[in-house]
Amino acid sequence: MIGCWTGIIYLTLLLPLIHATFREQSVAVKGIVNCRGVRQPGAFVQLYDEDAIPILDNDDLLGSVTADDRGIFCVRGATTEVTDIEPYIYIEHNCGYEGLDQKHYFIRAIPKEFITEGNFSKKTYHMGDIELLTKDAPVQHYQRRMLIHHHHSSHGPLSLHQQVMQCIPHYVAYKDYYEKVVVNGGTSQYNKTELEKQAWDDLLRKITGAPPSPPGISHTEDVHTHTETHTHVEDHRTHTEKEYRRELDHRREEHNRRLEEFKKLEEQRKQEIERLEQERKMWMEKLKELEEGQKKKHLVQIICSRDNVVRTTQIREYTEGEDPCEGFRRT
Repeated sequence: MIGCWTGIIYLTLLLPLIHATFREQSVAVKGIVNCRGVRQPGAFVQLYDEDAIPILDNDDLLGSVTADDRGIFCVRGATTEVTDIEPYIYIEHNCGYEGLDQKHYFIRAIPKEFITEGNFSKKTYHMGDIELLTKDAPVQHYQRRMLIHHHHSSHGPLSLHQQVMQCIPHYVAYKDYYEKVVVNGGTSQYNKTELEKQAWDDLLRKITGAPPSPPGISHTEDVHTHTETHTHVEDHRTHTEKEYRRELDHRREEHNRRLEEFKKLEEQRKQEIERLEQERKMWMEKLKELEEGQKKKHLVQIICSRDNVVRTTQIREYTEGEDPCEGFRRT
């Protein structure tokens, strides 16, 4: 019994000490997601904290975000730990695995110098351009085909079943390419690079022609082929940077225009205040003149209403060399 109470007392004394050792830590990361040099809008980016003992607990999710239409993301997160946190970025993707029923992931650790105390990070780790395609990915070249249907056709747009029927030949072609390069390439005696090139040429020959339309459908469609290769990386980035700078210039011009409008309004407000102040002074002077006139008239009435008029120094100020009672008698 005594030992039980002793353990409870020790635990009570240790709880404040344990609580004091916990520290709130935060981190912020930003970057641009790319696949073959082409930015990936909508990429899902997660920020995790790696646990020191993964057997006891899984890694903690600190935050997640979806990349914008330019592939740019900024994710923040905070947690409370006794030791220093070990954050890392996790991106699940299929870059290099297009047409295959599998996913790949990108992991990058965050340097310790970007971890700050508190629940909001004051420093941001800029990762820059993130390339998801790896050298060992099975699909190094990917050709994306987009079917553009003419809605003025008598049959209208294709249904979901008809679109699936058109995609089947492409799926079969990519499946053959995967078996030649990945499955047979591992045991082949030939050079893997030559085998991949040959399989890629076969794939292009199979999908060069437009896929057959479903029975009963006779409509016109344009097949646009977009090849994502590393040759267009620099052009795409240059074009994107120009658009970004053009947008910044437009925002700067809009900001300057609003500042000019605010300055004009402020100048008009000052002029209006000066005008009102001058009017106020003018009316104050008029009121003062009216008050002086009323005082003079009232004093003359008092003097002239008496039988014996006594001319004093104060009275002479209002007579101006004339008899002040002359006009009063006429009235």
